[in-house]
Amino acid sequence: MSFQATRPRLGKLTWRRAAGRIRNCAAACAFLVGSSSGTLGAGATMIQQAPQALGAEPDAAAAARRAQADAVRKSIAGREAEPATAVFSNVKVLTTSISAGQLINAMDVTFGRFLGVGCDYCHVAGDFASDTLRTKRVAREMMRINGIINAQFSQVADLPERTTASCWTCHRGSAHPPKAPSASSS
Repeated sequence: MSFQATRPRLGKLTWRRAAGRIRNCAAACAFLVGSSSGTLGAGATMIQQAPQALGAEPDAAAAARRAQADAVRKSIAGREAEPATAVFSNVKVLTTSISAGQLINAMDVTFGRFLGVGCDYCHVAGDFASDTLRTKRVAREMMRINGIINAQFSQVADLPERTTASCWTCHRGSAHPPKAPSASSS
């Protein structure tokens, strides 16, 4: 099955623009997979580890983000186990099998920590449903792209069963991941 035949709809993000965004991930993918033969690269085990396991310090936004997450948890008290789409408005990507409590944890512990940002990086204060911030729209598309990458991992021979990519794979605690060196640089 080819990548072309299995690609899902990306919304307003065209495949040409998505490929451009993924281009900087090429070095990371080569590092993870090792080569076109599908052999395991040196970084493959790193993509499953949390920042703490890799020695990352809590980011500067952690305390403020945790306080905001706690406030949201308090506002939905008793509804944490309900589907996120039933509790929050405008949930478009993480829509299947995720509870409201799991969504809050994902935003706090995963996305916020993996990018080293606070809630206000993607969300308008007091209006989490708003799509006015470009960073929120880009984050949604990056989640879709991440899903595509993880779907492709299942087609790579000799890759450990549970190998997955996440925000941490490229971002490493920074809102803007470093650019990969060009092939011509020595």
